[in-house]
Parts: sequence; C-alpha cells; structure tokens
Amino acid sequence: MGLARELARLRPNSSGLLPNANIEAVAASKLTGQVPDANAPSGSVIQVVNKLYTDVFTTTGSQTTRIPVTDFYVDITPISSSSKILIIVNLSVGFSSTPEWSWFVDRTIGGTTTQVGNATYVGNRMNGYHGGPQDTDAEVDELFSYSHNTLDSPSTTSSIRYQVCMQDRWVNYTAKYINRTGNDQNTGFTTRGSSALTVMEIAA
Repeated sequence: MGLARELARLRPNSSGLLPNANIEAVAASKLTGQVPDANAPSGSVIQVVNKLYTDVFTTTGSQTTRIPVTDFYVDITPISSSSKILIIVNLSVGFSSTPEWSWFVDRTIGGTTTQVGNATYVGNRMNGYHGGPQDTDAEVDELFSYSHNTLDSPSTTSSIRYQVCMQDRWVNYTAKYINRTGNDQNTGFTTRGSSALTVMEIAA
C-alpha cells in the first residue's frame, strides 16, 4: 500500500502537472535554470532597454508645444500588464543665453500620448520635470547636467515608446542644445556630451 500511495503522488492532474500538494520541499542546490519572466518575484528587473544619445540636437522651442528630441526615445513591450516601468533620464544641455525651458518624457501607446512623471499644474506654471533659468546669464561654453527618474504604471502589454521632449517657458526663445555647449568652439577646452534614456520593466 505504501508503494501504491507513493506512485499515486506522481500521477499528473488533468492539466498534465503534478499537484502542488504532492511536491515536497526541494533543496536550493537542486534548483537550476532561469525563472520564467512571468513568475519573477516582485521587484525583479525583467528587461532593460537603453538609448545612449550622442547626437547633437538644437531647438529654439515653442511656448505651447513639446518638441521631441530627434531619435531620443526607446521602445519596450512589457511581458505583464501589472509591471511597472522605471524611467531614468540623464541630459547634457548647453544654452545660447539665459535659458527659459523645461523638459519631459512622453509615453505613447498606440495613438495615445501622455506625459509621465511630471508635476501637477498649478496656476499658469509649466508642469515639466525641471529646467532653466540655470542662472541669470548661462555660460555659452558650459554643459549643464540634468537627471530625472520616475516609475510608470502603463497597464499594458502593448509596445510603449518613451520619448524625451523639450519646451520653452517664455516668449523670447533662446537656442538650447543637447550634447553641445552654446558656442561649441573647436578647441581642446570645449566639451561635447552624451545623454541617456534607460527604461526597466519591474515585476509587480
């Protein structure tokens, strides 16, 4: 009877699987291979997509329109609709004069675009991440660094595009540059920079 009972524990259920109640503890040393992404513990990084942006981008902006930074985006397709997406942005920015600007990340799913991680509108204030004025007279031979991270909840398994955008905050638009200084002199003391956009799918 003992052997028959033990053999019965090895009989698959109607789904072709062993019932959980029939599986005893397994030593950690016996566990090998990779846990399927869909079964990853909460907080696990499921996938990472990164864009190192080394192009130079120039805009004089618009007070009412977000200007997408050309080719500064990443696409990611979550494996689970409950996943979170961690967005990390680092920018190198130069200015032609006193900057009045802000920047954003737009999320596009299908034909719907939404700002993510930005502030709440208060009065006439712009609700971007952050931006100028850096000071009363930005140095045209300097690069300024900006960074931001936010945790998005897109609730989808469709492809998502995260796009970095810029926008002016005043009517006297001044030139702003990604990855170069305002004067961009061809000298040994002038710097060209790089920027980066990284998104990570995090298991819920």
